Amino acid sequence: MRILRHCRQFLTIIALAGAIAPLTARAEDIGRSRTLFACSAGVDRVTVTKVGKRLTYTFKHQGQTELTITGDAQSGAVFYRRTTFPHAEHQQLRFRRGAFSYVIFNRWAAPDYDQRGAEDFSGLLVLRGRHLLRRIDCKRGGEFIDGPDFFDWDSLPSDPEDLIPGD
Repeated sequence: MRILRHCRQFLTIIALAGAIAPLTARAEDIGRSRTLFACSAGVDRVTVTKVGKRLTYTFKHQGQTELTITGDAQSGAVFYRRTTFPHAEHQQLRFRRGAFSYVIFNRWAAPDYDQRGAEDFSGLLVLRGRHLLRRIDCKRGGEFIDGPDFFDWDSLPSDPEDLIPGD
């Protein structure tokens, strides 16, 4: 009888620990910064980080921060678009400040199941209105990190324009 009581207590402790652990992990994640996108192109670096549900776009040139934009789904400053095709996918994340848009993109395509000739490229587009001012292609990095433990991209307002370059 005594062993049975100890077993029940042990199982109760394990069950409670399992229920509390996800809550603790979520509470810790609220104030923790996570990188969701990082791209380097020579002396330029673009990152998108999140703290809670807020995203921050940072552009650095030669290690110096030149621009930071922070927003969330309600701010009107951040938009997301994902388009899938057979053997292809486009993703873009647009941060807007005034007349300027800073569009981070990733384009992946494979012409066949063997993925021969597959292309995967990422970069940054800087626009004023609809006019392209600058394009930076990533040399390293450039993938969107997603999944339930990172960020729900679909929680952002949908970007009505597909701005990903075709080349």
